[in-house]
Amino acid sequence: MWFKQLDIRLGPRRKIRTIKFSRGLNIIWSERKVGGDRSLNAGNTSLTRLLRYCLGEDHFGTVGHEQRVQSKFPGGAVAAQLRLTDTDWWVLRSLSDPSHRIAVCREVLDDSWA
Repeated sequence: MWFKQLDIRLGPRRKIRTIKFSRGLNIIWSERKVGGDRSLNAGNTSLTRLLRYCLGEDHFGTVGHEQRVQSKFPGGAVAAQLRLTDTDWWVLRSLSDPSHRIAVCREVLDDSWA
């Protein structure tokens, strides 16, 4: 299995972020912040949790984290493109309702996902 990319969407035709992955080992990092807030809140853990959410986990964060995401992206969804034995699949999950999910076998995800 290979994660090819992860899309974060506000709704149909409203992709806000695409993260592409290479075959093999991908290193997820970010530059350290400068100034007063030197915490490591770059989103590395959130990215990993969203990938796991696409694989079927019930939640992508703590209750508080999910509530903050849902308030900022009420119609939001996450879509992961996976390669399984030479076949591309897209898994889409709602960020506000974990029961709203679908998997489609195709190489390109058009905007009919909504």
